[in-house]
Amino acid sequence: MARIKNRILRSGFLRLRSVRLWGKLVVGAGVAAVGYYVARATGFRESVWKAHQRFRARDSQESAMLCIYRERNQQYVTGLVEEAQQSGMKIALWSLDNPIPELAAYTVGCGPGLRMDLLNRLWQAVESDKFYQLVIVDDDITFTRGSLDQLLGAATVCGFGIAQPARDWTSRYSYPINIKRPFLLARHSTFVEPGPMFVMTRPWIDQVMPFPENFGMGYGIWLLWQKLQSKGCKLGIIDCVTVKHSSLVATEYTSIVEAEKKRVWKLLCEQGYHSFEDAHQILGNWKMGQPVPPWKSESTS
Repeated sequence: MARIKNRILRSGFLRLRSVRLWGKLVVGAGVAAVGYYVARATGFRESVWKAHQRFRARDSQESAMLCIYRERNQQYVTGLVEEAQQSGMKIALWSLDNPIPELAAYTVGCGPGLRMDLLNRLWQAVESDKFYQLVIVDDDITFTRGSLDQLLGAATVCGFGIAQPARDWTSRYSYPINIKRPFLLARHSTFVEPGPMFVMTRPWIDQVMPFPENFGMGYGIWLLWQKLQSKGCKLGIIDCVTVKHSSLVATEYTSIVEAEKKRVWKLLCEQGYHSFEDAHQILGNWKMGQPVPPWKSESTS
C-alpha cells in the first residue's frame, strides 16, 4: 500500500509541476504581450499629448462661433459659450424658443426657422474679414477629448479649409466615416458634415458664407463644398479631438426630411456618385508619431 501511495503522489506531483510550468509560460507570454501593447499605448498617448500641446500653442487669431439653441439644452450651450469666451471668440446665438437669461448678451434673435437661414442671420450679425476661423456648432454636443481651442489649432496645423472633430464611439452619428479612428490624429477626406460641429478657416470662409438661400436644414451642402477642393480647399476629420452628439438626428424637423433627402440624392447624381460611400473617401491619414500631416509634407516636397 505504501508503494502504491508513493507512486500516486509522485505522479500527481509531476502532473502538478507540468501544469505549473505551462501556467508560467502562458502567464509570462501574456505579461509580455500586455507590456508590449502598454508600451505602444504609452507612446501613442504621448503622441496625442504632444499634438494637443502643439494645437494649444497656436497663434491666437480672431475667430467666431455661431450656434442655434433650444432652452432644454442650456447645459451644453453654456459649456460651449464658456470655452468660446476663454478663447476670446466672437459669439452669436439664436434661440428657437425661450432665450436663456445667462446668454442674453450673445443671443441676437429668437423664434423658429430653418437652420441655414438662421445661421445666415447670425453671420450677418458678426460678419468680419478679420475672423481667421469660424465655428458653427449645434446645441447638444460635448467634447469627450480635446477642446474648442484645440480644434481650431488642429484645423490650422492640418491645413484644413473646412474640418470637423471626429464623433466619439459612444456618440450618435449619421455617417460612419465621422466615427473616431484609433491611433490617428486626423484624416484628409472628401467629406465634412455640416453638423453637429465644423470649423472653417480663411480664405475659405468667404467661399462658404453666407450659405446658399433656400437650403433648408443644410442636407447635401457638403457636396457643394467638395467643389472647393479643386481650388485648394482641404476637407478633413480631426480624430484627436472628439465630440459626443446627444440627440437623435432630424427628430425636430421630420416634416421636411423627405424634401431634404431628395435634394441630397439629386446633388449626388449630378456629381456622378451612386452612393454616399462613393462620395465619402479618405485621402490621407495623419498617424500618431508622424511629425506633420503627410498631405502637408507632400505639398512642400
